[in-house]
Amino acid sequence: MVSRKLPKDPFLKDILQKWTSTDRESYTSQAIRLWLLHQAGHVSDWSPWFAELPKDIAAGAEALPLALVFHQSDAFRGTALQRAADSQLDKLRHEWEELKEFYDVSFERFVWAQAIISTRSSTLPVDGQVLCCLIPVVDFVNHDCHPNADVRATKQGVEIISCDIIPKGWAGNAREDSQIE
Repeated sequence: MVSRKLPKDPFLKDILQKWTSTDRESYTSQAIRLWLLHQAGHVSDWSPWFAELPKDIAAGAEALPLALVFHQSDAFRGTALQRAADSQLDKLRHEWEELKEFYDVSFERFVWAQAIISTRSSTLPVDGQVLCCLIPVVDFVNHDCHPNADVRATKQGVEIISCDIIPKGWAGNAREDSQIE
């Protein structure tokens, strides 16, 4: 049996106990999806972050195979990518059908929550385990092929640590080898 740390919200805890898988990876994804769906519909400390998230079903990742298949795009018809996306969509539909018994949410919104996880989740090593998590703010940080920062777990949450010395007056993306016109 997988040990689980259930949320303190009794409403979510009850649903998770009835709905989720015993497979750790599936459970984590289901728990985050449920939390997203529940939080997105309520005013909370998370509301400013939710206000900045894409509202469309692809959650800002229109090129995700799942979103393309959901919109019945012909771009991947007959490919292994389409079969993989169809398989994921079938799995999500099955999970959604089970969840509907406990929580009222549309399938489109359920797929939206999966797209948020697909495009904004991170993994962090915590106490010898690698945990999947959402780290608001980090998902809005610019990405670089040569990053100068790392996200690390702390007892309080996470922190962004500089990997290199940041020179005084450093201007973000402006590098010595680039010219700004």
